[in-house]
Amino acid sequence: MCVFGATSELVAADDSALNSAEQLIRCGKYAVAEALLRDTSQDLAKSEHKNPSTLARTLNDLGLLAAYRGNYLEAADYYRRSLSTLEATYGNDGAESAQTLNNLASVYLAVGRIAESERMRRHALEIYTRSLGPDDPKVAAVLNGLAIVAVRRNQNTEAVALLRRALAIFQVNQTSDTVEAASIDNSLGVVALADGDCQGSRLHFQSTLVIYEKAWGPDNPQLIKPLANLGVADVFCGCPLEGVTELTKALNLAERVLGSEHPEVAQVLSNYAMALRRLKRKSDAKRMEKRAREILAQSSGDALGRYTVDIGDLARSGAQ
Repeated sequence: MCVFGATSELVAADDSALNSAEQLIRCGKYAVAEALLRDTSQDLAKSEHKNPSTLARTLNDLGLLAAYRGNYLEAADYYRRSLSTLEATYGNDGAESAQTLNNLASVYLAVGRIAESERMRRHALEIYTRSLGPDDPKVAAVLNGLAIVAVRRNQNTEAVALLRRALAIFQVNQTSDTVEAASIDNSLGVVALADGDCQGSRLHFQSTLVIYEKAWGPDNPQLIKPLANLGVADVFCGCPLEGVTELTKALNLAERVLGSEHPEVAQVLSNYAMALRRLKRKSDAKRMEKRAREILAQSSGDALGRYTVDIGDLARSGAQ
C-alpha cells in the first residue's frame, strides 16, 4: 500500500524532495508530486552548485507526469532536457541516461514514431546490459517496452519472446510478485488478446490487477489500464455484460483520479463503446465514441492503440 508522510514532512532538500515526489507518483498523487517537482526545479535553477544528476532526474519525473496527463509534446521536451543535462556531464552512454531514453521512446511510440522508439529502446537496452548486467530488473523494463513496439508492428511472436525473457529476469531476482513483473503480465495479456486467446488474456489481466491493488490500493490510476483490458477481454470472450462491468469500473476510476477530459478516459470510452455495440446498444455506443473524439481533439497525443498497454513502462524503474 502507498504510505508517505504528511505534506509538511516533505523536506526541501533536493534528493529528499525528489524521493517524496516519486513516492507520491507511485501513490497516484500526481498533482501534489508535480507541485513538489516544480518547486525543486526552481530551487535547482537558482543554485550555483546544482547536481546534474538531480536536475536530470527532476526533469525526467516532470516528463513522466506530463506523459501521464497525455501531454506528449511537453513530456518529450522534459525528457530531451534531461538527456542533454546528463550527456553534457557523463556522455551519451551513461547508465543514468537509459531510463530517460526508455521514457522518451514511450512518448515517441504513443505519437506513432515507431522506428525512433525502437532505436531508443535498443540503445537503452545496450546501456543497461553493459552497465548493470543482463539480469537487472531495469533490463526487463526495457524488454517490456520493446515488446510493446513489436505489438505495434504486429510481431506478436517476437513480443512474447521478449516478455518471457523479461519475466525470467524477475524469476532470477525472485521478484515475480512485484508491480514491475505484473506490468509484464499485463503486456502478455495484450499479446494474448491480439492473438485471439481471450481466456488466457483474462488470466494475465486478473493477475496484474491483484498485484497492483495489493501494492497501491484500489484507487491508484495504474489500475485503469488492466481493468479496461480485462473488460475488453470479457467482450471478446463473448461476455459483454461482464466487460461492461469492468469498463465501468475503469471509467469511474479514470474520471475520478485523472479528470473527465484525460486521454485515458477517451481510451476507456472507446473500449466501452465497443462493448455496448456487442450488446446492440448502438446509440449509447455512438454517444461514448463522440465524447472520446472530443477529448482526443483537445489532447496533444491522439495516438492511442486499440488495446490499452500499461504506461508503467514509463515509470522510473529504479525507484523503490
